[in-house]
Amino acid sequence: SADAANGVEIFKNYCSACHGDSGLGDGPAGASLNPRPANLATVASQVADDYLFWRISTGKEGTSMIPWAGVLTEQQIWDVVSFIRTLK
Repeated sequence: SADAANGVEIFKNYCSACHGDSGLGDGPAGASLNPRPANLATVASQVADDYLFWRISTGKEGTSMIPWAGVLTEQQIWDVVSFIRTLK
């Protein structure tokens, strides 16, 4: 099962530089990106877990969001999804 506590550590290591510690899209590396990184609390309020898993796995063309499949395991991605669900 997904583990948000593990997900927060993965998020800090792989995601927060662009998405920010609270997932608001305000990370230091994200400031210069066009388009800006997504506010994950907003995205999570609009989509299901399977979409979040798919988007993290495959990335998003036309943005700086890379595919994380092959870098992170499926379990790690589910843990990150679980953490994203805690964002407000």
